[in-house]
Amino acid sequence: MMKMQRKRSIKRGIISGMLFLFLPLLASAQWFMLQEWPGDRTRITLKFLHPNLDQTYYYQKSLSLFSGIYDLSINTPIYNSNGRVNFEASFPIAINSISNETMRGNLYLGIQWKHSRKKNNSIFSVGAYLPTGTDDRWHTFFIAMPTDPINFPKYAGKMWDFRVNYLTYASLGKFELGYEMGLAMSIGDEGYIESIAYLPYGFYGAFRAGDFTFRTELAGFFVLLGAAGDEDTSIEPSTNSIAVGVRYGRGSIRPSIFYMRCLTKELRHAVKDALGFQLQFLLK
Repeated sequence: MMKMQRKRSIKRGIISGMLFLFLPLLASAQWFMLQEWPGDRTRITLKFLHPNLDQTYYYQKSLSLFSGIYDLSINTPIYNSNGRVNFEASFPIAINSISNETMRGNLYLGIQWKHSRKKNNSIFSVGAYLPTGTDDRWHTFFIAMPTDPINFPKYAGKMWDFRVNYLTYASLGKFELGYEMGLAMSIGDEGYIESIAYLPYGFYGAFRAGDFTFRTELAGFFVLLGAAGDEDTSIEPSTNSIAVGVRYGRGSIRPSIFYMRCLTKELRHAVKDALGFQLQFLLK
């Protein structure tokens, strides 16, 4: 047992080191799963994820059409001099029609700084999830967690989550490539999971065709310290998800639709995949 744990720790260390080495060579941004980059206009975004439940696990029960995860966020510039500094905040709720529950999520507050160099852009961000969430909605947690596992701190109950993140992305004509990586820690004893330190990461590729942008994202995290693999927490040592979708990018209202699926088999026993919708409003 000790040998297996030691080998697993060595493997994580090697993978983490490789990611840090390759970080400057790759590139990032947000839409579906990854973090939003700072812009020169205030953006208000409403995102909705509707999970597709495993009917065997839920005994042929289905969620109502408007059940799922709602996330309201704002990203606004606060300073611009040789770069751009933005403030961002988001607040999620989850609605579960099967158990007639509404679960309040943890509020996120953060600051971003963007540095542009011709075709390449780098972004550094710091932020925290505040323990504002509901901690007695276990049925809804076990739907919200596998629906959007990469953003699990939103639904983790009354826990603090501190994080730093580095993003870099490059435009190559109609193509765009991006990469992000960070370090985070969830702390608390009243939430749905135990305290952990983990390494979130993600990358994407996008193609612009007129007013439409088609995009694929892969995002995940490695648990570095703390409990993992416990059925009661639904946190696996390594978790990955993929999202594919399209956004209409003209005007002040920009809709998106996307499909998301968790690639970690252990988290698909209840939720097979999810369909996402997003509306972004650009203010003057």
